[in-house]
This record gives sequence, structure tokens and C-alpha cells, in this order.
Amino acid sequence: MRRSRRDRDLRVSDGRASDLSWFLPLVGVFLLMPPLLGLFNESRYFFGLPLLLVYLFAIWLFGILLTAFAARRLRWDSRGEDPSD
Repeated sequence: MRRSRRDRDLRVSDGRASDLSWFLPLVGVFLLMPPLLGLFNESRYFFGLPLLLVYLFAIWLFGILLTAFAARRLRWDSRGEDPSD
């Protein structure tokens, strides 16, 4: 049975969003590796907070925001809706 163009488009876009859902945790783990954390483990302060603490919470915040974006994208792709609407 031949698939419609819409079905093929959904499968391709769903694959991209699915790839993003695998890629984000890997980037998060990489950014939390000890060699990278060591770069921020200095006696510098950002608005009175240690730079390492600011870095950790920034990675955490961006991880949550990007994961929320990817989850919404996966939901839209599985429903066949256009995320720009």
C-alpha cells in the first residue's frame, strides 16, 4: 500500500525530533564532565555567586528549556500539526 505524502513528511520530521531527544542528554552529560567543570572552578564570582554554581544552574536551565521544546516538537509531529500555528 502506498503512503501519502503527509505520512512520509511526518515520519521524516518525527525522526529529527526523535534524534534531538537523544542528542540533548548526551550534550548535557558532556557539559557536566569534570574537565569542563574544572574550567569554571575558580575563585571568580558572578553577582556574588561562584562561577561554577552559575554554570551548573545555566546548564540545568537550558537543558530543561531545550527538552521542553523537543517534547512539544515530538507531540506536534505525532499529531500532524504545524508548530508555527
